[in-house]
Formats: sequence, structure tokens, C-alpha cells
Amino acid sequence: MSDKQKSNRAWDDLMSVSNQISEKWTEVSAVDDIRSQREKT
Repeated sequence: MSDKQKSNRAWDDLMSVSNQISEKWTEVSAVDDIRSQREKT
């Protein structure tokens, strides 16, 4: 498996997990929440 295939698979896994997490967040999307966490550090 090439590095590009590995990174694509990792990205797909991340997206599917993000979608699952987003469903649990009602007021703030997972992406916005992660972004705000990053900006605090």
C-alpha cells in the first residue's frame, strides 16, 4: 500500500469518526469544537 493510499484511508477513517462525533454534538459541530480547543493552546 502506498503512502497516498495510507493517508487516504486514515483521512476516511477520521471523517467517519468525525461524523459519528458530530452526531453527538448538538450545539457545536465537532470541527468547530476541535478548532476552538486548538486556538486555546
